Amino acid sequence: MATIREVLDRAQAARPDAWPEELKAKWILDLNREIWHEVILRHEPAAGETLPETLPETFPEDQEEALLIPAPWDDIYDLYLYAQADLMNREAGSYGVSSAAYTQRMGEWRRQYHRTHMPKTPQRGGACCCDAGNGPLG
Repeated sequence: MATIREVLDRAQAARPDAWPEELKAKWILDLNREIWHEVILRHEPAAGETLPETLPETFPEDQEEALLIPAPWDDIYDLYLYAQADLMNREAGSYGVSSAAYTQRMGEWRRQYHRTHMPKTPQRGGACCCDAGNGPLG
């Protein structure tokens, strides 16, 4: 799985910008947390899958910890950085393209995740996805 450091390096090589790494790392961490709460915690782990006990929370301290989305889908983080940078640069045309690319790729990953992971429901003996406190970080 990709790390914050890997995503930052890939994004800088592909689309150099002047935004500080600390800000871009915050964007990555925010997205990773959203994925955790909005997707991962709403599903049962797949057979043999182990969920992380913690998520990366700080930069640069956690820059080598694995993010949640594995290859080949981990380019979602890169696409998100491009969209955020375009938004911050007030480049409406570029933002539209970057945002659409991110949204499409995220949708592909979510559909794949939903196909391979059963949703949590009270009827299946799991906690409802709406319950507060799900998981180690909830």
